[in-house]
Amino acid sequence: MAIDIAPVLFAAAAAAAASPVSTCAAAVAAAPRQPLEARLEALKTTHLDAVMAIENAAYPYPWSRRNFSDSLQAQYYAQILLLTRGAAGAGGTGLPDGNADDALDLQLATPATASAPAPPATPIGYFLAMQGVDEVHLLNITVAPAYQGQGWSLVMLDALALWAGRQPGIQWLWLEVRPSNHRARTVYERYGFKLMGRRRNYYPAGPAGSANAGIREDALVMSRSLR
Repeated sequence: MAIDIAPVLFAAAAAAAASPVSTCAAAVAAAPRQPLEARLEALKTTHLDAVMAIENAAYPYPWSRRNFSDSLQAQYYAQILLLTRGAAGAGGTGLPDGNADDALDLQLATPATASAPAPPATPIGYFLAMQGVDEVHLLNITVAPAYQGQGWSLVMLDALALWAGRQPGIQWLWLEVRPSNHRARTVYERYGFKLMGRRRNYYPAGPAGSANAGIREDALVMSRSLR
């Protein structure tokens, strides 16, 4: 199966909630932009230096390297988004029919407001997800700060939804998000995630070593149907 996916601006994500892949594919054909080539491939331990650089730059309370290595050891579904130089070729690229270790190649186009092309195979994002009985739980999805606001999170959500929808018995995507993370909440809501509940005192919120070090922030629990 061949697909084209465009990282559109967050404002366009609402239309993608019902059928994100077809909507994004149409955006590629309609937008006369200079494309870049990017790919998603299996995240491995050899990527962790680059992943930790992004993680530490993106969050005041980042995952530890141990969090990532434990997730890889547990064989969670983990992908890294690599931006490469050069115009994308015509037509779609192949979506592998193999297992989660196969690379997922996507034909991508950046919006006109995107940053200058990065060097070949530059890591700009990643996601990790845990498969359950009938759901896939998104544990971490991150875009490097220099590439935020360009729609790359939508590309990764599309890839996750495509993969999860092909796993036997999987009907739902689940995630947690900070109430204070308004940008992420907007992306998830426009992608079709619905608020399902709240986990009390889930995230650390007070700076380490400060008088507020023990303060915690709730997590909003959100889900999206894949059926």
